[in-house]
Amino acid sequence: LEAVRERTEREGGHISYVPAHIRNSVFNRQADLYVVTEAGTPVLFAVLTVQNDPFLLVPTTLHVWIEYSTSTSMRTTDYAHQEIIALGRRLCLEEVNFLTSRGVWERRLRAIGMKPTMTFYSLKLFDKD
Repeated sequence: LEAVRERTEREGGHISYVPAHIRNSVFNRQADLYVVTEAGTPVLFAVLTVQNDPFLLVPTTLHVWIEYSTSTSMRTTDYAHQEIIALGRRLCLEEVNFLTSRGVWERRLRAIGMKPTMTFYSLKLFDKD
């Protein structure tokens, strides 16, 4: 998880979590951790949450909170995305959401049928300095 944080900060992205947040969310069953392996070695992990409609308070969205891969093969990422979509369908959810600050993901996500639905702006209110 630290590698995700370091890469995102290096590329100018915004991360508002620390590894302890993810560990606690998984431990408290607020999120699920999925791992993809190649030859028995973990090469990709995804942390997923099910989100409720804010007005109806029923589950509607499978949110990809974090996805990180060390694999050099796009087949691994494509496999993970297809499994995430299949999970959303098995759970009878309306959509899968994926937020990213990395432009390289746009082409990959469009290839599996995802479309941008909004532009997200962020302002850090307090600097760490």
